[in-house]
Amino acid sequence: MKLRLPARPRRGHPAAEHSPEPSPTPWTPARIVRLLCLVIAGVLALGISANAATGKRAFTTPPNPVAVFGDLVATKDSAYGLAKDPSAVYRWAGSQDRWIKIGDGAARIYASEDTVYATDPGNGDIRRYDSATDSWTRIGGPGADFAATAKHLYGISPDHSAVYEYTGRGDTWTKVGGPADRLYTYTGETPAMKLNPKVVPGTPSDSPLYATQHGTGDIYRYDGHATAWTRLGGPGAEFAVTDNNLYRLAADHSGVAEYTGPGDKWKAVRAERTEHLYAANTLYATDGTGGIVKYNGHPNRWNPIGQPGAVFATSGDHLYGLTPDGSALYEYTGKEAVWTNHGAAPAQPASPEERKAHLRELTQPGPAATEAWNQERAAHLAGKPDRYQFNWDTNYCNFPAIDKSPVFDFATACARHDFGYHNFKDLLNLDDLAANREGQEAKHRVDVVFKDDMDNSCDTSIDRLSCRDSASAYFLAVEHFGSTSQIQRFVPPVPSFTWHNPLGWM
Repeated sequence: MKLRLPARPRRGHPAAEHSPEPSPTPWTPARIVRLLCLVIAGVLALGISANAATGKRAFTTPPNPVAVFGDLVATKDSAYGLAKDPSAVYRWAGSQDRWIKIGDGAARIYASEDTVYATDPGNGDIRRYDSATDSWTRIGGPGADFAATAKHLYGISPDHSAVYEYTGRGDTWTKVGGPADRLYTYTGETPAMKLNPKVVPGTPSDSPLYATQHGTGDIYRYDGHATAWTRLGGPGAEFAVTDNNLYRLAADHSGVAEYTGPGDKWKAVRAERTEHLYAANTLYATDGTGGIVKYNGHPNRWNPIGQPGAVFATSGDHLYGLTPDGSALYEYTGKEAVWTNHGAAPAQPASPEERKAHLRELTQPGPAATEAWNQERAAHLAGKPDRYQFNWDTNYCNFPAIDKSPVFDFATACARHDFGYHNFKDLLNLDDLAANREGQEAKHRVDVVFKDDMDNSCDTSIDRLSCRDSASAYFLAVEHFGSTSQIQRFVPPVPSFTWHNPLGWM
């Protein structure tokens, strides 16, 4: 069976006809105030709906090679995939709703709560990624295995003779343990760490670290100082660590046990065939069929939540999975077997120059550019790879009267406007598009297209005049304040009401 989880719903993308560019007539203060007063009256009576109608037209996109992942890790707000070849490292940026290529290749990838690490495919050196500068820094030589707690990075020497802790300075490491094969940890703050140490003396200062002893496979816990380790039990096929507990998969994969202590005491929590364990705030496992199951906290009570995948990764409350062919990323929503499709990453991302040129094409006035943008947005919402790695995140104008009225709808226009602003800021490396001439030109063009898109949506409104008045007010907001959210200064929140249709339309 394949991972056939529900894809994200496609939002509306109706094609729009081009309308003439707004009149260059100067906006006088009196004219602005008069128009805003008209809008206040219209909005109070009707409200503004930000839910685009579902598009009926099927858009096609040119073929785009897809990156196939062989490994997956997660931080508190992102997932990272390593290409199977392994030619590249990608980041799924949830806040920007897109995939971003961040590295040219790695042998393995590792993650803490907020940092990702990779080993060089040539010499095995360990590198740390800095998202602020989009760069990698060498911090040490090769190792047999690595693991990152909430505060530290640990590694096993290539010959498995010792465990080392990274000091945070250059490529300096300190020996903290003897022979080991594998490292295991929880990558966030545990409940105990969140307590105030002054109130609860002895609160651990870091999340736990465990290691399997080289030769015996026995599991040991690092006690946080010098070379102090405590043996907790015998070997297992693998181990997993949640924010509160340590779990062991039986060597023959016949079941799962939870460490209870003291000493070498464990209790059985699963008595069925299990392939792998994954853990963060919650324990997950893949069963004999490869399907993913969730432990509900009581022995032998596991809930199936998904079908087989190539690999899974967890961090905090997040669980991600790759489709069996490694081509698409899904994220578990926490509701039964419902997953969100984050789509595929492009195997051959566009260069910055190509991205900028294509962004200009998509933000031109006219029906051709509108149709092209609609097609690419539909492809993105369907989970198809975007070689231009555009930021598709939108708040639909951030308007307080969202979802209030079926009269007029600027959702798609707002999404395209956000698209233009976000991506020009990204490509021009500007916090404010008004900061230089190129940014100003891009801003004006995106604002004009925004007005066109709103006017086109008004052509199908049952109250075209009020719709056009609101469109003009939105255009004023972005032209004079740089954001549609600024219209809230003039339009008070819309009260709840029931809209009565005098003509009996359904």
